[in-house]
This record gives sequence, C-alpha cells and structure tokens, in this order.
Amino acid sequence: MIAASDRAEVSLTIREVQKMSKVERDNKPYASIGAVGLIVIGVVFLLRNLGLTPLGFRWWGLFLILPAFYMLSSVWRIRQEGGGRLTPAARGTLIGALTLIGVGVVFMLELSWGAVWPIMLVIAGLAALLNVWM
Repeated sequence: MIAASDRAEVSLTIREVQKMSKVERDNKPYASIGAVGLIVIGVVFLLRNLGLTPLGFRWWGLFLILPAFYMLSSVWRIRQEGGGRLTPAARGTLIGALTLIGVGVVFMLELSWGAVWPIMLVIAGLAALLNVWM
C-alpha cells in the first residue's frame, strides 16, 4: 500500500511530466525551423551546383534571410504568450527580422543600394508607427 505522502509525490511528478510534455509540444514548431533552414540551404546549393538557379555570386544572402524567419517565429511566439498583443520585445524582433530580410534580398538579387536605400526608411517608419500604435 502506498502512503499518502508518496501518492502526493507521484501525482506531483506526473503533473510535472505533463507540464514538460506540453512545453515540448508547444516549442516543437519553433525547434523545427533550424532543420527547415538547413534543408533550404542544401536545396539552394544543390540547385546552384546543377546550374538550375539564376542566383549569382551573392547566394550567401540566404544566411541573412533564414535567421530572419526564425526571428519571425519568435515574434509569433512572443505575441501568443502576450495574449495576442505585439509587445515591445516582439516589435523589436519584428523590425530586426524585416531589416535582415531587406538586406538579404538586396544582396541576393544584386540590387543597387543607391536604388533601394529607401527600403530602410520604410522599415524605420514602420518601427515608429508600431511604437506609437502599440
């Protein structure tokens, strides 16, 4: 027969395991982003080596864009944890992600910085609006 104190310890342990399982289950989509990033980079390298992609010498712009997608998933997670609100931490991460995506696209498409520098002004304006409205 199990003593009452032992039953309390067992039920506490079961609750901890259930809580841990929920945390692991909730973080699974975010943890898989790294794996998807590796797959995308591998496919891009394969297509480039086979001559099937028009990417020039600036393919390394992907290394700026892929972390930005991880940052966007962090924004989503922070927003969900904040009750659907875009918290200051989420706004900062969002602006950082947009900046990385903008710079990565400019490098990958070999665009002229002289032509596309206003993109950074647009991102700065979005950041200012988010800080005022949220």
